[in-house]
Amino acid sequence: MSEYIVQNLNIQHISQMADLYFLSCKKQLKPELIKWKYFDNPAGEAILKGIFLNEELIGSGAMVPEKVNVLSEKKVVYKCTDLMIHPAHQGKGLGTLITLSLKDQVQLLNPIFCYTLCSKKATSVFLKNGWLNVGELIYYFKPKILLEISNLFYNKINPTIRIYDSINGLFDNYQFRNDSTKISLEKSADFLKWRMLNPRFNYKIICHYENNMINGYLIYSLGKSGFLNIVDMESIYEDKIVFELLLKALEIEACKRDYRGIVAITFETNYFDKMLVNNNYIKNPFKIGPMHSQLDFNIFTQENRLDKSLSLSNWEIYSINYDDV
Repeated sequence: MSEYIVQNLNIQHISQMADLYFLSCKKQLKPELIKWKYFDNPAGEAILKGIFLNEELIGSGAMVPEKVNVLSEKKVVYKCTDLMIHPAHQGKGLGTLITLSLKDQVQLLNPIFCYTLCSKKATSVFLKNGWLNVGELIYYFKPKILLEISNLFYNKINPTIRIYDSINGLFDNYQFRNDSTKISLEKSADFLKWRMLNPRFNYKIICHYENNMINGYLIYSLGKSGFLNIVDMESIYEDKIVFELLLKALEIEACKRDYRGIVAITFETNYFDKMLVNNNYIKNPFKIGPMHSQLDFNIFTQENRLDKSLSLSNWEIYSINYDDV
């Protein structure tokens, strides 16, 4: 009788992972995306696990390394992502098997925590295996009609703003605001270059200048659904005026190029959330219709290692943490 076998995956399994994705999600996944995500990451190669039956890959999952600021310390943590099970083998506990196998291997590296952004259905699997649900990320969006109303009163991009198609050379002398009071991705020029090479999307970057130096930026992706997605935004000094100018430039671009609207994801407890609400970004309160989805934010950590982290106010999680934008 054939048995399920769990083993490590490597770059030689890219085509099998792409085939499994198509069977599981009914969408094509380009091999170059898998290579970019798992093997070109500047933080290191991903930990990959696969379940085989008669040499066929029927399940897989990944732990992707990320450099983060954990309050006042710099650490490498892991994001659990891309759990996939062949439709013919679902309901047999294979998702749990992969999750446990990934967790066991990553614990040998002793990271301060692992996290995942996933659906509520997937959360149930994680909670059964010792993970904690910290909260949920909310989709905010500003539809075309609200963008057009805003542009009636202000439709010129400020002269301190410039828009680029590439990040090359822009941040060689930029001082990233890596906040030591939060838990957040550690940003660098190399990290942003890699992040914007995601082959699924086209990216642009809006920069704000002061004295001929960049002191804030906004990265956005061009979604196939007709929405612009805010991927990341920061100002060196958390300058409210800079944030407003960056956001306004994006809104003008969205109207000029006839996009359906702008989307962003964040928690409801931070500065970015308040800024979006103040600029008439809305969330769908219903369980149907556009932007009704929510992403659960779950973590796994050794006992007592992150006692202060269980409040959402300690975290900065945005679209830049999520690979599908």
